Amino acid sequence: MEHHHWPGTDVSVSPICLGTAAFGATVAKDQAFALLDRFWQAGGNVIDTARAYAIWIPGGEGISEQIVGEWMHDRHTAHDMVVVTKGGHPAWEQMDRPRLQPDAIISDCEASLKALQLERISVYLVHRDDPSRPVGEILETLETLVKMGKVHWYGCSNWSPERMQEAMEYARAEHLQGLSCNQAMWSLAQLDPSALSDPTMEWVDEAMVAFHQKHRLPLMAYSAQAEAVFSRVEHQGWTALPQALQEKYDRPVNRALFNQIRDLSHASGYSVTTLALASLWSMTQWFCLPVFSTHRLDRLDSVIEGAQVRLNEDELTRIWRTLLDH
Repeated sequence: MEHHHWPGTDVSVSPICLGTAAFGATVAKDQAFALLDRFWQAGGNVIDTARAYAIWIPGGEGISEQIVGEWMHDRHTAHDMVVVTKGGHPAWEQMDRPRLQPDAIISDCEASLKALQLERISVYLVHRDDPSRPVGEILETLETLVKMGKVHWYGCSNWSPERMQEAMEYARAEHLQGLSCNQAMWSLAQLDPSALSDPTMEWVDEAMVAFHQKHRLPLMAYSAQAEAVFSRVEHQGWTALPQALQEKYDRPVNRALFNQIRDLSHASGYSVTTLALASLWSMTQWFCLPVFSTHRLDRLDSVIEGAQVRLNEDELTRIWRTLLDH
């Protein structure tokens, strides 16, 4: 896979990031190792994990990081990989109670370093926001981690555009490193945010698009394949989708976008999933790194094979016109 510079850092990364949220939960260790091997051997070099992944199963906190750390140690790949992890997530049974006090951020980071078997984390993100806490306090804590040599770059996940704007202004005024990226839920298939069960998650809506267009802050898009909804529609049709997916994605804009992607798929031979991801990594308005998760090697292979695909300006313009028209 061809690598591209991550703006605001000194690293170059593959066009896709391998997501590991299911590692240790629905993806066993040997299966995870196989996925990581295939991704790395194909030139993939950026991994997304988090302290809270698999927190929903007993004893699951940190298991994703632990598996990634064991794989890097076993394969001697730590120097090859850009590891993105996250901390400061609320306790699973207390999602309404933020955990961004300084000692929580620092202790989570130290636990992540131990699990990942790293001396320094490439990119460290706070997993949720606490709007009641001054943004300067959060940034100063992250800056402390940089000064301690535990973190190279930092950013946020599931923050509103308003809070990111405030963070950028504070960092500029105080001469801090500042945010290196935002991680939010986004895909070509446009989600109905009212169908989300977790109100602490942030979807890339019109306000966030405007924010990224203005500031060009790199975006890591999680759930980038939108639960493979376009692939499901291609094989089953819209009416055969499970009710939950219909509520999230059966919208006029997505029907129009699917028709465009299906036509591109027929013309190019690439899968609709690959082309939907390519619409994100081909963006020129700002740097976008889609996070792709799967438990199947054949699906990973399909995306890897299409990783060299870059939609041209005409194709991207038509997609954005469809988005704006709806």
